Amino acid sequence: MSTFLRCLNSIKRERTLAWLTPSQRVAMAQAAQLLHLPGHVNLFGSIGVGKTFLAWFVADQLGYLYLPHPTKLTESDRPPPAGIVIDNCSSQRSTHRELLKELSFCGINRSMLVTRTMLQDYSHFVHLTLTDEDQIQVRLNVARIGCVLATENTWNLWSLINSRDQE
Repeated sequence: MSTFLRCLNSIKRERTLAWLTPSQRVAMAQAAQLLHLPGHVNLFGSIGVGKTFLAWFVADQLGYLYLPHPTKLTESDRPPPAGIVIDNCSSQRSTHRELLKELSFCGINRSMLVTRTMLQDYSHFVHLTLTDEDQIQVRLNVARIGCVLATENTWNLWSLINSRDQE
């Protein structure tokens, strides 16, 4: 197993609410408020801002099912959960509407759909960004579990964790 995958698996196992960055804390509060009532929320942001990490937390905190991709929705034989978080969704309006139909058919009336760009449809949304403070928090978190990081600030968190120093 590569050092990167070992680091990523450690992050998944060791994460706590304290691991959220300042931007993720704000986005988490917004998402939780919007998901309090039935409906769908779009969490969006550029590559590597921590959307997936935040999606895991939202699913954990709200008791929702987390799916890494919309295609996994049809693979689940489970009864409808309280809600669902679906990562790697398309932001195209037609694809979004098809997914909403599928969710309705499955009896799921609360969801957070994670995309790179804002959905081009009527939807509540939460925009996640990456700040210097966020990078500092991630560096502290990951250093605690012994992962080597890139020495310079990077434009996204994947680059920070998948450092060339680990090869």
